[in-house]
Amino acid sequence: TRSAGQATGPIGNLPLRVQETAIMQDLIHVLQGVEGQYIKVETLKDRLEARSRMEAPRFRIDASLDPSLSELAGRVLPLAAHRSVVWQYVEGDGGPLSALGPVRQALCASLT
Repeated sequence: TRSAGQATGPIGNLPLRVQETAIMQDLIHVLQGVEGQYIKVETLKDRLEARSRMEAPRFRIDASLDPSLSELAGRVLPLAAHRSVVWQYVEGDGGPLSALGPVRQALCASLT
């Protein structure tokens, strides 16, 4: 049998147990800020404009995924979106760290 890491094609073609493993691996990747194999970040028309507004990314889950697993992933993905916004804030273009206010400076320092 194929492992989830070697699977190709729509996830719905895989056995349920393999789908579960694959989507959990993807969720871990997305929570770390890396696009998964079956969970993709929707491309924004103007990434620079979205980044300046600290807009959360939107995720697209492979439509062939089992509905119960898709619902589970849908419940976790807002956390990944919030993580992305926090990192956009921390890595933001607010100038040198010394130019930031003490609260933002402390927050950024504690998160990096």
